[in-house]
Amino acid sequence: MLGRSTRRRLALLAGATAVAGAVLLAAAPAALAHATLVSTTPGDGAVVIRPPTKVSATFNQPVATITNSLRVYTPGGQRADTGPVTHAGPDTIVVGLRTGLGRGTYTVGWSVVSADSHQVEGAFTFSIGAPSATHVAGTLQSGSRLVNDGFAAVRGLAYGFFTVLAGVVAFLIFCWPEGARRKGVVRLIVAGWAGLLLTALLTILMQGPYAAAEGFGHLLAPGLVRTTLHSRIGVAVQAREVLGVIAAIAATVVVPRLPSAGARARAAIGAGWLALTMALAATWAGYDHSSVGGQVPLALATDILHLTAAAVWGGGLVMLAVFVLRKPATPAAVASVPRFSSIALGCVAVISGTGAYMAWREVGSLGPLTGTTYGWLVVAKAAGLGALIGLGYLARRYIGTGSLRRGMAVSLAPVRALAVQAGPAHAAAAGQAGVTVMALAGAPTATASASASASARASASVQAGTSAGTSAQAADGEITRREAASSPGLAGPPGARTGGPGEGPAIPLSKLRRSVLVEIVLVAAILAVSAVLVNMPTGRESFSQPTSATVLVSPAGSSAGTDQLHAVVAPAVLGPNAIDLFLTTLNGKPYSPAQVEVSLYFPAQGLGPFPVSLTRTGPGRYHATRAALFTVTGRWQLWVTVRSDAFDETTIAIPVTIY
Repeated sequence: MLGRSTRRRLALLAGATAVAGAVLLAAAPAALAHATLVSTTPGDGAVVIRPPTKVSATFNQPVATITNSLRVYTPGGQRADTGPVTHAGPDTIVVGLRTGLGRGTYTVGWSVVSADSHQVEGAFTFSIGAPSATHVAGTLQSGSRLVNDGFAAVRGLAYGFFTVLAGVVAFLIFCWPEGARRKGVVRLIVAGWAGLLLTALLTILMQGPYAAAEGFGHLLAPGLVRTTLHSRIGVAVQAREVLGVIAAIAATVVVPRLPSAGARARAAIGAGWLALTMALAATWAGYDHSSVGGQVPLALATDILHLTAAAVWGGGLVMLAVFVLRKPATPAAVASVPRFSSIALGCVAVISGTGAYMAWREVGSLGPLTGTTYGWLVVAKAAGLGALIGLGYLARRYIGTGSLRRGMAVSLAPVRALAVQAGPAHAAAAGQAGVTVMALAGAPTATASASASASARASASVQAGTSAGTSAQAADGEITRREAASSPGLAGPPGARTGGPGEGPAIPLSKLRRSVLVEIVLVAAILAVSAVLVNMPTGRESFSQPTSATVLVSPAGSSAGTDQLHAVVAPAVLGPNAIDLFLTTLNGKPYSPAQVEVSLYFPAQGLGPFPVSLTRTGPGRYHATRAALFTVTGRWQLWVTVRSDAFDETTIAIPVTIY
């Protein structure tokens, strides 16, 4: 049992980690989507008479700046900005310009970090005096491919080390406390927390070059590191480092005490460890896709549960493959398999439910699922999860049909035989182990009773000798060696059978171990896919499918009595969109009313109206002078009012789906 002071420290630790997780979630404000450019000064394509003194860009959400968030180039390709880039508000960035700028077209490249830690970039132009040719080729290139790929690899490794640390300790607490004494288990836990801390440090160092579109040479650039530390991802990863240190200390204190801890103490330890695991999971959820878009509180909670269940499941699989299902195995080790099987079933249920919700939230419909790279990666991840569920089902059938149980029963036979010869202490222990393990395995009660009675008889006969205690101590190591030699994989020699009538030969546990190794490979592949997914726009954001509709209008002044309105919204994704209207009579001739007005509504959240300025580009043809901005996904309405004269008008609501 753990001491009272130790239990008190564990309770304080659990409370501290829960508070840390809550603070982290509270510090993660909701955002609408990846940052999109709303307006610029000077405007995109504008021609100004006098050279401006500065250039600004305004976005639809607060953004983080980097060293080159705004880069202004002359028509000849030289830099025209003076730097540094500053904020004129949480969503507006500004950079100064050199004096004495000449005539011609200037190109502005912008690059910012949106609320979900992703780099967003683009460009616009303005002209002084009159437009001209530009020579800026090669100045607006994207970031280093090596940095982008390396950053994705670091994210994948971070998930892996988190899985090892959280899942291995959880397996020891809930399934196999005696495993804390096994050689190599502590080293695996140390590798988990050390790798977690290392990947957190690399994340902070690589975020700067990734966001600034720079190479590995800027990994230690003070300005980039300082910017990252004050960004949303920087705060979350710093919290991960603190929680990682707490987890390392907790594991060091708790794991060696597990074998002697009682059931109640292990329950308290398990609750604290799960709280710490969820707090660590929150350091990913706080800045990834779940922190932006709609339903942010629900998405954050779902993401945390998803990561926690995946870590408990994946870490348990590692323990099965590396320790439990290897020779020599012990009855206590094998007894942990059915316990973990039940826990894994619960984890699968949580992962499936939360994964389905997150896929719906980030993809939304069949179009983005099959029409984007993000969607196909989600399909691949779901297929991997399906394969894992299939392997888990086969493993549960193997455990449930009695193959594993018969293997455990056979493995105990030499232990009991040796215990009879060794002395009362070992006889009682062996009899108790036989009853316990075979009860877990569902072995016949008669067999358990026979082993217990044999143990009692052995105890009575050995009490007559004066050297029983010495013999028992000498036989202790021999029992373990003979048990391991006589029961490979705890299944007994080929053709061995249990004592129960009608039972067939036990199946070696090596088959189960091979299945678990395949599961670990699939888990690693899923973690790799997840690392790629969090580094790219969601299916909703990247899917482009213009929305078009043709409706009938009936303004009183129409010569044909009824006219047609054809509206096109492209690309129908988050951010700026183009709107074009075409008015014709039923016989196809252009119809030009006295006035056309357009507004946007989002009924689900009561947003709107948002007026849209139109320019007449020809008879019956209208175009939005500035791109309409859609800030959330879902079903919008495009309200078009057609006035034939000063007194008669018709208003039409056209549904527009934004992905």
